Amino acid sequence: MELESKLSEAQKEFIEGAPTRAKRTPAEWIPRPPEKFCLTGHRATITKVIFHPVFSLMVSSSEDATIKVWDFESGEYERTLKGHTDSVQDIAFDHHGKLL
Repeated sequence: MELESKLSEAQKEFIEGAPTRAKRTPAEWIPRPPEKFCLTGHRATITKVIFHPVFSLMVSSSEDATIKVWDFESGEYERTLKGHTDSVQDIAFDHHGKLL
C-alpha cells in the first residue's frame, strides 16, 4: 500500500509538475531594515556599486572622482582608487575578476 501511494504521488508530480516556491512580488525583493552595514566614505553622490565575481569585495564609484573598495562581509573599507579628474560614472569587473 505504501508503495502504491508513493507511485501515485510520483505520477501526480509528473503530470502537474514538481512543487515550486510561491512567486514573490517585486516589493519583497527589496531588503528590509535593519541594515547590516552603513558604508560611508564618498563625499558626493554614488553612481554605481558592483560586486566582485569571486571574492567578498564590493566596489563603488562616485561623483567625487573616486572609486572605493569595500569588504562586504565585514563592512570594512579597503582602499580608495584615485586619479580621475571628473566623476566616475561606470565601473565593471572582467568575467574572472582580475581587472576593474
